[in-house]
Amino acid sequence: MNPRKRCLEELKKLGFIPEKGTKHDRFWNKELNYKITVSRSSDFDEDDMRMILQEVRREMKRQGK
Repeated sequence: MNPRKRCLEELKKLGFIPEKGTKHDRFWNKELNYKITVSRSSDFDEDDMRMILQEVRREMKRQGK
């Protein structure tokens, strides 16, 4: 599975709901009241995935979740 698909699956496991955008997909977590964007770019790689998931986990930790 490519990094973008893995990232999307991980976000869904963490309770994020997808919202379609034009150049990016947005994911919203109702419990955290937090949105994050994921690029649809063909050069999405492991580093992009790691950075997005790190940001989400930091926000979860900040909110005590």
